[in-house]
Formats: sequence, structure tokens, C-alpha cells
Amino acid sequence: MEPTTIHIESSDEPADIQLTFYGNETLGSHTYNGYVRFLGMTGGTVAVAVKVKATINHIVAGQPLPPQTGGGESFTMPLWGWIVIGIVVLAVVVFAVSRVLHIEVRRR
Repeated sequence: MEPTTIHIESSDEPADIQLTFYGNETLGSHTYNGYVRFLGMTGGTVAVAVKVKATINHIVAGQPLPPQTGGGESFTMPLWGWIVIGIVVLAVVVFAVSRVLHIEVRRR
């Protein structure tokens, strides 16, 4: 991948970047479905990491891509779904702790 390091000044505006991925002809033509992780560093320490879902077609001259297999798009839970799950888990923990504390108070 090129460039390996990108310097972006702090700003309220988004910054466009352009990356070039290089493949290896010995791997043949294939499709990569996964993530590319960007690490935001400051002073040699990772301050933030951003994972971006990516589909990369690695095409070797004279070799077609193999047919896609699988069920297509995978399910990704939206943010509100994670918030609801978090609230439910928090409510269960609070209920369980209150029950334990209530039992402890009654025993004394």
C-alpha cells in the first residue's frame, strides 16, 4: 500500500486521501472482503483507530476473478441497536446489584 503514512492537519473539514494497493501476481485473481484499519497517531502513540469496510478486487492480467460465493451482504447492527442492547444490559446489572444489596441489608 502506498503511501504508508499520511500526515493530516487538525481541521473541522474532512480530508480526502488516495491510496494505492499493490498485489502479488502469484496469488492469482481474487476478491478481498474485509476491513482496512487506519491508525491515528500522535507522538508515537495510537490515539484513535478507524476500521473501514472494504472490498478489494485483486486482478491479475489474463486471469478472471473467480465467481462470488456466499449469501451476499452481511448484517451490520446500526448504532441505535447497540445503544438499546447497552441500556438493557445496564438495567439487568443494576437490578441484579440492587437485589444482592437488598438481601445483604435484610440479613443484617
